[in-house]
Amino acid sequence: MSIAEKFVSVEYGPAPEDPKEALTWLDHHGRRFGHFIDGNWQPPAEGVFFDTTDPATGERIGRVSQGSSADIDAAVQAARKALPRWQSMKPHERAKYLYAMARAVQFFKENMIRTAELAARDAEVVKRRAARVARVGELTEQFNDDFGAVIESVITASS
Repeated sequence: MSIAEKFVSVEYGPAPEDPKEALTWLDHHGRRFGHFIDGNWQPPAEGVFFDTTDPATGERIGRVSQGSSADIDAAVQAARKALPRWQSMKPHERAKYLYAMARAVQFFKENMIRTAELAARDAEVVKRRAARVARVGELTEQFNDDFGAVIESVITASS
């Protein structure tokens, strides 16, 4: 269907404030979230999860893992294990990962914002959270652009 046909038929997509997409995403993930450590989702070391609720209805919208010092230690250990490989990568290889992260943040930005809205239901809190989510993508992209410019100038200067 062309844009003109959609305009005439008035078939629009879901409203941006519609929580359906975010709820579907939560359902897809079983509404339960662990820690992302060493490239995988891990349950919390102490097995503790807490509820996050929709303040407007009191309904539980998900369960989130409670981090402990053991979880922090595991994350730091995984980061230390990954560091030599990261350091050995050429700059353009690192940039691929950083760009992928920026794209993922941008792709999931709307769902993250809707989920934050479900948890907050406070316009000012939602506005700040949405700005933070958007800023992560912007900063990652800016870093990659700056990084790419530096690498290009080094390559140009050395040739």
